[in-house]
Amino acid sequence: MRINKFISHNTRYSRREADELIKQGLVKINNKIALLSDEVKFDDKVFVKGKRVQKRTQFSVIIYHKQKGEIVSKKDDRGRKTIYDTLPRQFSTWL
Repeated sequence: MRINKFISHNTRYSRREADELIKQGLVKINNKIALLSDEVKFDDKVFVKGKRVQKRTQFSVIIYHKQKGEIVSKKDDRGRKTIYDTLPRQFSTWL
């Protein structure tokens, strides 16, 4: 699994946020600074800002009916409505 996807699946960071952390040199795989192209293997140890990322073993799924015109992004530079505007707060970090 690519490093940015691994981080987004196991932390509260989005893939874009993970990309920025990787570019800044704040992500390590087995104590080596990660690159955007790196893949995470089953037994790898991943650290973000010096803290080890624990692999999730249990996942939950929500079903959301996206309204026409809503975009799937945490924020929009053009001010369009996102799913986070209507999604209950408790689920805001799940996507």
